[in-house]
Amino acid sequence: MITNITRFFITIIIYPFVFIQTQTNIPIGWFVDDTTSNDIDGKVFSIALSAAMNLTDQFIWPKDQYSFQPVYENVSVCILKTFDIIKNDFCFISICFCSQNANIYSGFHRICNQLETGAIGSISSIDAQKTHLLDSFMTRLHISMISLNAFNYNKQEFHTLSKIYHLAMKVDLLPALTAFIKRFKFTTLHYIVEGEEAFSRFQAMMVTQAREKSYDILDLQVRRLIDIQNQNHTRNLLQSVEIKDRGSKEERYIVLDLNSIDSYIHLLMQIRHHGMTTPHYHYILMTLDADRIDMRFFRYGGVNVTYFLPKSAYRMDPTIDPATTDRLSLPSFEKKALADALSIYMRAIMALDDMTRMEALHPSDTDDSFDHLKIECRSKDKNQQHEAFGEQLFNIMKTISFEGYTGNIKFNEYGDRTNYTLNVYQITMNKLPRNVGNFTLDQFTMNDLKGFEGRQAHDFDKGRERIITTIIDEPFTMLNESVLGNLTALDAAGQFFTFDQLYGYCVDLARLICEKKLEIRCKFRIVKDNAFGNKPTNDQPWNGMIGELVRHEADLAVAPLTITSQRESVVDFSKPWMNLGISILISVFSFTSPLSKDIWMCVTFAYIGVSVILFLVSRFSPYEWSIEDETTPQLSNKFSILNTLFFALAAFMQQGVDFIPRSISGRMVASVWWYFSMILVSSYTANLG
Repeated sequence: MITNITRFFITIIIYPFVFIQTQTNIPIGWFVDDTTSNDIDGKVFSIALSAAMNLTDQFIWPKDQYSFQPVYENVSVCILKTFDIIKNDFCFISICFCSQNANIYSGFHRICNQLETGAIGSISSIDAQKTHLLDSFMTRLHISMISLNAFNYNKQEFHTLSKIYHLAMKVDLLPALTAFIKRFKFTTLHYIVEGEEAFSRFQAMMVTQAREKSYDILDLQVRRLIDIQNQNHTRNLLQSVEIKDRGSKEERYIVLDLNSIDSYIHLLMQIRHHGMTTPHYHYILMTLDADRIDMRFFRYGGVNVTYFLPKSAYRMDPTIDPATTDRLSLPSFEKKALADALSIYMRAIMALDDMTRMEALHPSDTDDSFDHLKIECRSKDKNQQHEAFGEQLFNIMKTISFEGYTGNIKFNEYGDRTNYTLNVYQITMNKLPRNVGNFTLDQFTMNDLKGFEGRQAHDFDKGRERIITTIIDEPFTMLNESVLGNLTALDAAGQFFTFDQLYGYCVDLARLICEKKLEIRCKFRIVKDNAFGNKPTNDQPWNGMIGELVRHEADLAVAPLTITSQRESVVDFSKPWMNLGISILISVFSFTSPLSKDIWMCVTFAYIGVSVILFLVSRFSPYEWSIEDETTPQLSNKFSILNTLFFALAAFMQQGVDFIPRSISGRMVASVWWYFSMILVSSYTANLG
């Protein structure tokens, strides 16, 4: 296993080419780490390149004059294998990386070898920690870099020391989260982090909390997710959140800030299995790929899920219908950001004056390198031409503004996204994800507050009396005749009862939960239609106790209910308090039932008769007598009365023995018995069950 230190990154230097009368290559570096990105194949780059050319807001890429055509047919991205530089008439492609036994500096050494032929800029798909190292390296060489999936919260401090050449395509969700917390006045927030970037975001949130007076009432509880695949660790983490606020009147706000879409899917499934999907839970997802998560099952338990997505007027593939397409097959934010990053380079190249563009992109006559783009990592004095060009190109890139696939593209002085809009999406009871508001850096507006304000009616108020729906069913719930007299179960339907008016296992269990555990007031109501709960057809409502829970006529049901998938889709079940099974008692002589007693008597007599006949035949036939020991010439016969009984029984049971008749008469008797046994066993087997 390659560690995060030794396995620094896989670097893909892609040299797409541009036709300017003659074939001209524009080299762009693409840095990919397979531990943080799944989009490392050439097909993804080609799709992003085509999508970038299709962004025709007020910019048109002159396809007849310039044509990017990266070649991938002869190159496959393989981990732990080194590819030499592959040259053809169109482009250069090389793959370099740190091997398992190498260190970080070995990776930089390989990058330097690639940069000696020239590079106009780079695109990074690696994580925040590795991007920070690569950013320092590129800044020293005056090479612009656009990171797709990393955000550095310490960039402003770094900017005070030196000029940056780094643009971040990732939208910062922390301002939206902060505005959301202020808007709904959270008092307690559980923050689950995975990875360094998530922890840096939490630290930045703590700094914001300490700086703003109106924000310091928030109680932040951070929990770090170490191993998402370790179910015991994940279960203990979720239990710590549940136990921390057990019995609280307030809603439990939980922020999930994880590394990848797979981590979100895995943790959400654990949350569902752990039963943390009741109306008192509110999850906030800190991912820009939340639309790729199938969260339809969360709308049944009443849980609230909120997430933010960039607002954009463009779609990479307009033919894909998000409502019918598998969620994971939708374009990720990284893919859309790659297309926008390529579009930034296209627009910056076209924004250069003609002379600068021709000088920079004109390769030398002796080789395929670019004079203005040549970079000597080991000798800074030789990079004066590229430094001037790199600074000019990056200054243009920072001023570029357009509507891309990840929303409005515009950068501030630190290279971070600004002037973007985030749509606020929410999942509530029986509702699919819907847009309930918008966020910009200037304001936060909510268009639909019903999903948030309406949930306050479900707050855990110990003063309110709960209604428990149940059904009369011995010995679980029974009417106390000493108190109620001769009241029947039919007459009790729909009526309210106290704990003293009923008795049984369910009554004792409910008393323990209400009075001892939760300390709340409860009363029973016998279900109106005396039904457990079924849904006859799709267009008909639920009946019985399940129907009363779905219609919010009761708070909980305590009854001998069978847990089914259909019921579990609309209500939440607790862990089973009692398991009931069906015991099947079989009589010892039940195997005789396929045949009548008369038949069994006849079979018994036939068995005895055949054994006796075989014994007599063997006694009278000379062929059944033999001398076993030559020293003592004494005749013996194997078919004694016990052996003949055993022989007949073995044939009836379809088993073999070590001795068989030798005489013709004995074999005829045995053959008749075998045939009879075969017919009888077949008839017996056919009548079983």
